Amino acid sequence: MIARGNIKNGSDVSDKAFSLVRVCPIDSKNGYPFDLSLSSEPDEWTTMESKVLGFSKSEWHWKTSENLFKKALQSAGFNTIVDEEVKGSVRVINGSLAGPKGTILKGQIESLEVLMAEPGYGIRPKRGNPSMDWVSGMSLQPCEEGAAQRAPAADASRR
Repeated sequence: MIARGNIKNGSDVSDKAFSLVRVCPIDSKNGYPFDLSLSSEPDEWTTMESKVLGFSKSEWHWKTSENLFKKALQSAGFNTIVDEEVKGSVRVINGSLAGPKGTILKGQIESLEVLMAEPGYGIRPKRGNPSMDWVSGMSLQPCEEGAAQRAPAADASRR
């Protein structure tokens, strides 16, 4: 996962953020890789979409996020879905959108392995640029064995 957002002076969490999430199967018999993109804007619900899965923008919030993530896993052919892992994954995704104070760190979650969490201070997105452009210089590594250890990520937690 790669995420970047804007935290206004005097605030604790981001009011506008964008996150790219790549889900990789542990083995080829259980699902295929897919990406999600999430965007949060001030005074609006966070939205989630996945071009690979054919999901158009959907509201992602406390009532919908776990079901949306579970539906995405099912659509990608994951046949063993553990509710605790869905909850943990959603917690990490939501935290990535909040900024450094919301980022899940090593030892704070059991259902996912946090490989890197690197808050970037003083990095300001350019005003007027769509939030997706904020992470365009960074890329998620392809799903392959060992790729996660090499993944460069700013303000991120991923598996």
